[in-house]
Amino acid sequence: MASVSARVDRKLQLKEVLDWLVQDGLVEPDPVAKLAQEARVGSKAASRHPLVVIAQARLRSRKPPHPVLTADVLTEWLAARVKLPFYHIDPLKIDLRAVTQVMSADYAVRRSILPVEVSGSNVTIATSEPLMTAWEGELAQMLRLNIRRVLANPIDIERYQGEFFNL
Repeated sequence: MASVSARVDRKLQLKEVLDWLVQDGLVEPDPVAKLAQEARVGSKAASRHPLVVIAQARLRSRKPPHPVLTADVLTEWLAARVKLPFYHIDPLKIDLRAVTQVMSADYAVRRSILPVEVSGSNVTIATSEPLMTAWEGELAQMLRLNIRRVLANPIDIERYQGEFFNL
């Protein structure tokens, strides 16, 4: 496993996520190589989150019961790999007034994060970029709150950034 403890603040790369999937025995190397090649040729893949690119390829897991590797399945796998809690965003269980006061929509979008819970002196922030952490100290100092970072589906984060902050 690649070391995620020696972090450099950067976005996940498609190649590294594909390599991790092969290392963990979730997918065969051949379809992964084909997907990596197609992504190199297609310019749109470079701007999309690696989990979204992989989910759209509809690869099946090698592990029984061989589910399709959806964005949720991939996010849950990645969360375990990088040792972050997986968080499924349920907008009906979120106090929108509290979470949208934690940061601006621009701040959330620039950092690919979304506040999802505020409780006392704690705030839970969902991210789809586990290797980007500089915002965490910055935000904790600004808010004077304890930050709990969780990993969530990048599709959900993008969707709910728009919905939460535009209400």
